[in-house]
Amino acid sequence: MDAATQLPTVGMIGAGQLARMTHQAAIALGQTLKVLAGDPAESAAVVSPATVLGDYRDVEDLRGFAKGCTVVTFDHEHVPQEALRALIAEGVDVQPRPEALLYAQDKHAMRTRMAELGLPQPRWAPVDSISDVEAFGLPCVLKAATGGYDGKGVWMIEAPGDAQAVLASGIRLIAEERMPLQRELAIQVARSPRGETAAYPVVETVQTGG
Repeated sequence: MDAATQLPTVGMIGAGQLARMTHQAAIALGQTLKVLAGDPAESAAVVSPATVLGDYRDVEDLRGFAKGCTVVTFDHEHVPQEALRALIAEGVDVQPRPEALLYAQDKHAMRTRMAELGLPQPRWAPVDSISDVEAFGLPCVLKAATGGYDGKGVWMIEAPGDAQAVLASGIRLIAEERMPLQRELAIQVARSPRGETAAYPVVETVQTGG
């Protein structure tokens, strides 16, 4: 609880552009947003007076950051599962829970869960060899199961030789069929721990120059 405002203190692990936009929204609500930044020059760190410097992968840094926070969340999906589970075990309210975060962290888990739910998605399969890629069919897209974002960890494969260096890296991979891109739509739905939901308007994202 913030002693000055008597409102809950929200702690956000990460200080990127999403944290900065969240900070702007928090100002309008009179809400305190505390951010954990790896560098004082990060986007949210330069505008938020409640910035703590630390490493999101370090459990001790996370423990120190969580002190005084009513709830802890994050602005990216790379926070280790074991670190968040350690905080929860110590009584920290982490939202969303690691069980939900998993599907943003691991594309294999996400695709598997979508298949279980019967949701439409591209044809996909885990691959770890040239023969797996050839059996899947070319051309295709190889994706890192974890650690990828904004085009990082994505490879367009036209021929078996294109996949050799990627496979040799030891990265856990999935292959997906290459889909013709007509448009990209984004839908955001939020749910509170009490089960309240809010759906936001569908938007079309337009990429220019890559």
